[in-house]
Amino acid sequence: MFPLGFGEFLDFHGVSYRRRNNFNEMRFDLYEFERLKGFYEEFVTFGGLPDVALEHRPEIKREILLDIFSSYINIDVRAMADFKKNRRITAAIANFSSTSGYKLDYTKLSQVIGITRPTLMTYPGIFRKNFRGISIARIRRG
Repeated sequence: MFPLGFGEFLDFHGVSYRRRNNFNEMRFDLYEFERLKGFYEEFVTFGGLPDVALEHRPEIKREILLDIFSSYINIDVRAMADFKKNRRITAAIANFSSTSGYKLDYTKLSQVIGITRPTLMTYPGIFRKNFRGISIARIRRG
């Protein structure tokens, strides 16, 4: 299952909104922006995983996300690669996600995390392969 889009997130919360079917309909609407801003901030902060979207308490949302992250590291990623130190994997993922949209400086990042640059450069490919494998397996299971 893929994460919810913002429209689906609003549907989960029972929030009505004007659906735009084509690009020409997408004009900025200050009233709509102000009305949906809080929902968008929640969506950007916690993401669109259905279990998280349905939960109303922020502390429980964080617990669910930590459980998912822990399962991903301990089961899915470790099954694809021989990672010796969980702390380093977690640090790499945290740094990759915090630099989303920016060019990575593998040399600095490898020094911060405490692994070699060549090893660090293999991580994104492993994470991408693993994510594709998870997505395909979930699609096949229904």
